[in-house]
Amino acid sequence: MSPDERRELLELLRLHTDEVKAVIHLNWDRAKSSLTFHVALFTLVGVFRNGVLAKPLAAFLFLFIGISASLCARMLAISHGYYRAARDRRASIETMLNLPVRFGTTGTMRGEPQRWWFKVHNIVTLLHDLIAALALAAGVVEVVGLLP
Repeated sequence: MSPDERRELLELLRLHTDEVKAVIHLNWDRAKSSLTFHVALFTLVGVFRNGVLAKPLAAFLFLFIGISASLCARMLAISHGYYRAARDRRASIETMLNLPVRFGTTGTMRGEPQRWWFKVHNIVTLLHDLIAALALAAGVVEVVGLLP
């Protein structure tokens, strides 16, 4: 490999490192914002529980929270795919450069055994799915309570 090619690959490596960092921050910001939004909506339901339109409004908000949390869980899964793609592009450049030290963002990349459960992405997605299930169940209970 010529010095110019190596220099170009090192520049690409720097750019892809920045991309991986940006995607990690973006995904975490999305997860935090989504969880905050859904907790705020649950709080809103609690505030309006004693009003004149309490039951219909609560039913609507619970159903909205359920659908929104489910969509956010899918959004986070798609965002995780972007992270993996950026990480893999960076790893391919490291391979071309034959670097002695690699950028390991996950345990598997560092040579640790693969885990499923204790991954931040899985826990955050599962938390969103749990919020969706609880909200949809509460919405159904509210709707059934509205029926004569």
